[in-house]
Amino acid sequence: EVRISARMRERIGLQAMVAIARRHYRAQPPYAASELAEQLGVPLDPVQHTLSEFASRRYLLAVDVDGEVGYVPARDLTLLALTDIISTLRSTNESRFLQHGRIAADSVVEDVLGEIDAQRASVLGDRTLRDLMDVPERRIGLVSDLQPASTRGSSSPAAMLPPQVDSGGGTE
Repeated sequence: EVRISARMRERIGLQAMVAIARRHYRAQPPYAASELAEQLGVPLDPVQHTLSEFASRRYLLAVDVDGEVGYVPARDLTLLALTDIISTLRSTNESRFLQHGRIAADSVVEDVLGEIDAQRASVLGDRTLRDLMDVPERRIGLVSDLQPASTRGSSSPAAMLPPQVDSGGGTE
């Protein structure tokens, strides 16, 4: 089994839900887990695990696609809140004996985590998967292809270019 970080679980899960919802919204054939893993460029195991978790939470429905299991939204896209999807991804694999509310807590830590949760709720608001269907799809390739955070928002065209390599093999 491939072990992934919480950050990767969130990225894979949200990417998967958006891709599945987009196909459904466009009346295209459902994604199979293997096809989705290939499109995302990740191993099959975490994709299958994530899709199974979404199916167990009744966010996705497994359907037959030419003898292979495919996935479609189990509810209307307006009923699939982004906050619920992210919460599901964050709580996956929690044991009933070791859950968020059952561990000893320091108030400072709880305050910080509460602020993080409040910011997440503020960013996501009441948006649903349906809201994301109206946003034009932009293929960016690999996440590593994005410009560095230090140059985001810069109006300088030079800030958006990769560093130049000089003839000596170093960067300028």
